[in-house]
Amino acid sequence: MEYSMKLLNKVNRPAYFRGKIFLVMLQVTLLLQVISTDLKAQDLNLQITSVPTTAKVGSTIAVQALVSEISGTAIPSGEPIILTISLIDPFGAVATKSDGTPVRHVETFSGFPANNSVFGNNDAPPSGQVLLQIPWNEASKWDAGNDNIPNTPDDTQWTIEATISGSTLETNLLNNTTSSPLRLQIPNLTISDVQRDGSLQPGTDLSISATIRNISDVRTQEGIFFGVTAGLVYADPSQTINLSLENAPEVIDFEMVILPKIKNPNDLLDSNNEAGFAYIDANDEVTVIFPPLRIPSDADGSMALLLSVDGSRPDVIHETIDRYDDINLDDNFH
Repeated sequence: MEYSMKLLNKVNRPAYFRGKIFLVMLQVTLLLQVISTDLKAQDLNLQITSVPTTAKVGSTIAVQALVSEISGTAIPSGEPIILTISLIDPFGAVATKSDGTPVRHVETFSGFPANNSVFGNNDAPPSGQVLLQIPWNEASKWDAGNDNIPNTPDDTQWTIEATISGSTLETNLLNNTTSSPLRLQIPNLTISDVQRDGSLQPGTDLSISATIRNISDVRTQEGIFFGVTAGLVYADPSQTINLSLENAPEVIDFEMVILPKIKNPNDLLDSNNEAGFAYIDANDEVTVIFPPLRIPSDADGSMALLLSVDGSRPDVIHETIDRYDDINLDDNFH
């Protein structure tokens, strides 16, 4: 009998072990499934859902950027998720204000729920948008491009760039950065309606007036002044296409008027003088009367009358450079 029981135990032992092994394998499989679920990569997706394509220098724009977790795996609370929205200038650098502050919004989330979406925000009260101010000094980086014509596709371009970062288990980073092009509008001053009065004789004066018009939808910056110059130069009438006061062989006389004009602080405010700051409004114009230009008593030959808006300091003046704003009036004086 004792021998029979031992034999029976030997016969059933493999089945017993096979059962134990099956249970261990099942437990390991379940454990691996739990670990696999816990380690499933999170996937943050970033979209710019609303942004202007053009903006006025000196203005504030609104950007809507949507952050979403799209893998169904939550990012634990306490893990910092950082949203950054920046204005990138034409040279690839973050634009800065006059005090050196970058034009950038940085927002941090503590973890991120699975399958959740949140708009970036720096507005008060929260409105689901990020406000960025376009500094006036960005106008100095503007250029009309190869065609020298403003408001065409080859004008200088800025970029609104948004990035999201911080998830340690995220493997798909392709949808963590997005951008949108932005073109700036800046003031554009032109000269027209040039009037002259004088006998055009040697030893006499020549009186000049002109209209300076801002043909842009953007006013000039408050309190920024610039010169408008009228000058007489000796010139060959056949060679005045690219003639300017800077490259003329000989300047006979010139006068400069500073704009915008400062008005009496006690005057009522108007479109060109708001709260004590002078500027030229969008699509507005001013008339300039220059001090008389003197024709020398020994003048002889051909002279040209040149007028230009000073573009020598674009970082301060914030005007389009005068390569297409200058008006050259060629007059033969004998």
